[in-house]
Formats: sequence, C-alpha cells, structure tokens
Amino acid sequence: MQIFNICLVIFILISGCSFEGKTEIFNPDYNPKISVFGVISTDENQEFVIVERTLRLNEDDDTDVYGAVNPIIDDAVVQIIGNQDTVHFNFYKKEMDSLYSSDNYLYKGMYLDINNEFHAQAGWTYTLQVKIPDGRTVTGTTTVPYFPTITNPNTNDILYKQTIKETTVN
Repeated sequence: MQIFNICLVIFILISGCSFEGKTEIFNPDYNPKISVFGVISTDENQEFVIVERTLRLNEDDDTDVYGAVNPIIDDAVVQIIGNQDTVHFNFYKKEMDSLYSSDNYLYKGMYLDINNEFHAQAGWTYTLQVKIPDGRTVTGTTTVPYFPTITNPNTNDILYKQTIKETTVN
C-alpha cells in the first residue's frame, strides 16, 4: 500500500508539470543612449572615434547585406577641442569585400581625422565633443600624461626580480 501511495504522488507531480519551455517576451519602453569610444594617442597611430546607439536586449548588431541592425551613428558632428584648435573628425566606412559581416569597426564605420590634423601633445587637455542630429551631446575631457622615465636603475642595468621594488619612475 505504501508503494502505491508513493507511486500515486509521483504520478500526480509528473502529470502536473509541463516540460515545455515558456517564452516570455519583455519589451520595456526603451530609449537608446549614445555610446562613444575613442582613442587619441601621442604615437603616430591614427586616432579614431566610434559613435553608436545602445541596443535592446534582443537586438542583433551585425551589419550585413541583409539589412540587420547597425548601431553605428554616421551623421554625428565629432570634434576634438585642444589648447589651440578644434579638429573635426569625418565619418569613414570601408566597403565590405564579401557578403559576410565583420567585427572590425572600420567596416561598420568610425570617425577619423582623415586630413591628419590632430596631434596630441603630452600635458595638454583635450575635449571630445559628439553631437548627434536629435540634439543630444556627449563630451569627455582628458589630459594626456607625460611619458614616464625610469631613473633608477639606469637604462642599461639589468633589472632583477628581487630589486624591482627599488625601481623609481618619474
């Protein structure tokens, strides 16, 4: 009798459970934000700025010939304001050579100093200003640090692990 009761409880539990997955769709009111990523450097590398809008949770950001969502904002006004001048960055998008999308932002599009007018200087303060057509503006300010110099040990000295704490950087 006890085995029958245990089997009956197990049967009731199993028959009451559904093993099918239930999909829940959650679409809150969503207002995309602006996301800006940029690199400036005192090296001879090319500076760039990427301006995107944020995506919904279920949006796909692949850019392809089939019309998938592209979060890149290509009509912003992007400029870097320095101590003495303002340099405008232009939107640049390299045409894709194949039908496949690329994770490389050069294919998706980025803002570049095409005329190579911007040259960051150590110790100077720069402001990146991005204005998109709907009126929103994003700004960020940074001061380019000076290059550190190692004063102890000398340049040609061998640095051993046990003496690394004695290294002085100015």
